[in-house]
Amino acid sequence: MKKTTFILFLILNLLGCKNRHDDLILSTMNSFIKDDGNNTGLLFGCNEDGRISIWTVGGISKDDELRVACPTSKPIISYLILKNGIDLNTPISKWFPQKDGYTLSDSITVKMLLLNSSGIRDFVRLVPNHPDSIVTVERTINIAYKNKELMFKPGTSWEYSNTNFNLLGLILEKELKKTFENLVLENFHSIAPSIKMDDGKAKYPKCYVNPWPYHWAAPGYAGGMVSTAEDAIKTFGFISKQKEFSIMSKSYNLDGSDAQNDKLGLGIYLDSNYGGLGKTIYYDGIIGVSKMNIYSINNKIYYVYAPYPCQKDLKEIAIKLIKIMNQ
Repeated sequence: MKKTTFILFLILNLLGCKNRHDDLILSTMNSFIKDDGNNTGLLFGCNEDGRISIWTVGGISKDDELRVACPTSKPIISYLILKNGIDLNTPISKWFPQKDGYTLSDSITVKMLLLNSSGIRDFVRLVPNHPDSIVTVERTINIAYKNKELMFKPGTSWEYSNTNFNLLGLILEKELKKTFENLVLENFHSIAPSIKMDDGKAKYPKCYVNPWPYHWAAPGYAGGMVSTAEDAIKTFGFISKQKEFSIMSKSYNLDGSDAQNDKLGLGIYLDSNYGGLGKTIYYDGIIGVSKMNIYSINNKIYYVYAPYPCQKDLKEIAIKLIKIMNQ
């Protein structure tokens, strides 16, 4: 076989493999949403050595601006806290004095906020669930924390709380004398130009529930960002390559000491063999009626997003799709 003929054969064979690869991914995604009615959608993306591929089915496009929520906002906040040298062992009474009604703030450290081991309640179930009810970050803290009893003694148990991360966003603002939105833009706009705080006017997927179940400002710093899927993937990929990520992705005990298990990182979660995929750093989230998961596995970033009232666990479909990608 002549050299040019062999090269052409190789190219055609690779293209054929890619097409079969794409077909399997799309058919698997369609199978996932087939029982959920007409107003559904699913997005899957992968960043492999800087090459980003995105597949969509149903009422979502790769160009849509998504409410990316916790899997984007929580790692961003954790990274910014570490990058700006805020001491993780500092009691939050430095910014939220106990004498002003912030319960046991002298016993709660920055690290406990990052680990969700502070004992502070989650504001999500306490704020109005209505599209016209504006809820500020300060109000979420007043409703869930100020002059309220804690759920447990700080550092002794775990309870997911978005209030922790609204507090961390305010700590960043107080320390750096900049708005949280400006900090996000300064640090990530060049990497992910679509990322911003939700203003209620983004190019949302057509299968988003309308009206949104609560006001777009309600998630606050804890989850109130929008971006394209590509930029969400780029953001997590960027963070995963920074020196701060080695601190974020260590395993910690509830009191903030180093641990031997593999569950709690700072603003992320850890699993030594997630669904048989090996060591995984991840975040799974939900906002309103949408679900989204992000993963770092063997230096690759994976993203799955269901923008409708999805009743299924995204973990199952994510594992299937990631396995297909690695066949």
